[in-house]
Amino acid sequence: MTIYVEQGENLHRAAVAAGVHVDAAWGGNGTCGKCRVLIKKGRAKSAPSPNLRQDRVEKGYVLAGL
Repeated sequence: MTIYVEQGENLHRAAVAAGVHVDAAWGGNGTCGKCRVLIKKGRAKSAPSPNLRQDRVEKGYVLAGL
């Protein structure tokens, strides 16, 4: 599935609006790290978080709620 997200738009909200379930136990604010998603094409900025290991960041993972 491809989801286009405008610059500045929250990735979690865009995914939900597109009908994609993203586990977000804390409302998608990056608190627990369960909103982790893999960006396969393109780029997404995500605030640094202790809930996302650096090796996963290097593979393209971001926290959708941040």
